[in-house]
Amino acid sequence: MSVLSAIDVNSSVKNIGANYNAVKIKVNEPKVFIPENSNRSINDNNTYNGVSIEIDKPVVENSSHSNPVHRCCYDYPCASCAVNSQFAPIHPVSVPKLPVYSVAYQATAFIDTDNENLENAVVATDVVDVPEPNVVSVEEQIENPEELSFKGLNFKSEQVKQPIEIVPPVDIKPDVDIPTVVANLSSSNFDVQAKQMEEIARASMEDVQKAVPYIVTEVFTELINILQKDSSDLTPPSERQIELRKKIIINEIVKERARENNANVEDVELPYNISEEEVKEASNLASMEQAERNKEYALYSIAILSKAYTDEVHRHTGNVVPLTELPGISAIVDVLKTNSNPEIKISAIDALRYIYRPEYKDELVTLMNIVAKDQNPYISSNAVLARESFN
Repeated sequence: MSVLSAIDVNSSVKNIGANYNAVKIKVNEPKVFIPENSNRSINDNNTYNGVSIEIDKPVVENSSHSNPVHRCCYDYPCASCAVNSQFAPIHPVSVPKLPVYSVAYQATAFIDTDNENLENAVVATDVVDVPEPNVVSVEEQIENPEELSFKGLNFKSEQVKQPIEIVPPVDIKPDVDIPTVVANLSSSNFDVQAKQMEEIARASMEDVQKAVPYIVTEVFTELINILQKDSSDLTPPSERQIELRKKIIINEIVKERARENNANVEDVELPYNISEEEVKEASNLASMEQAERNKEYALYSIAILSKAYTDEVHRHTGNVVPLTELPGISAIVDVLKTNSNPEIKISAIDALRYIYRPEYKDELVTLMNIVAKDQNPYISSNAVLARESFN
């Protein structure tokens, strides 16, 4: 095998201070497959020992790069040359010249250039006479200094500072104070109870929605307690009060007949001469009478709230609450069964008539049929009227 002659590369790159020792390439234990009919000599193990190739001092030709200093040692497939900061060419950037515009200004000082020696030049100052500011107050500009007018808008030149009033916080209470309502209904004072039930009835008659806040369990519970109170041990009216009341009723009947006959009531002679003190005495209700009166009020209050409850449920859901599930309805039915006071029974009949809906017709008619058999003709006649109104 012939040996390649050594090539000196150092002489060609001396001008850039590079020293190359060339490249040594070694191939170890290569394997070459030789055809069977080849005349080449093969070792006993049928392998070819390969060739050791050594290249000393290869010659490197100068590159055709635009930079005469650069030398291309090897031809890389991805780059035409090896470039570093030393070999990179410099490409000047052309910056266009911008036009120069003169700056207009007013100088208050200038340099006297007549003097040849600029170091001793005298700076002449041009003193500018600046007028004093003309300050005019608002009062001097207008005839009426109290008001300013601009395009129809009036402004006060002097505003009077109003003192800041600090209002103490106020507790915001609901429309209906249920604890107070319950306390009044449970009071031992019958007049307080009556006043509270009158307030419920008056609010409900003004606006049905005002009855809604009273539809709570506590209110119904107290109304039922009033309705079920045993008044047998309370003080009844005196005999004198009963006698005075009878006389007052007779006098009122006479006055009513006189009105029917178009007579002057003041000219009519009354059967009984009753003084104002006697009228006042007859009007005072005993504790038993107050309790019975409040039972009638409780019946009306339960009827008003129950109807409002039914109407609200139907308005919001479209459903009708069954009669047996109305709050307080069982207490009203118990009055018709057990109470011995005819006036309270008639009040219960009127309460059921107030609650009536077409969906309750069958149940209420059945109930009125039973009450119509009462021995008291006054009670039975009212039950018959109620039954006819249902039909």
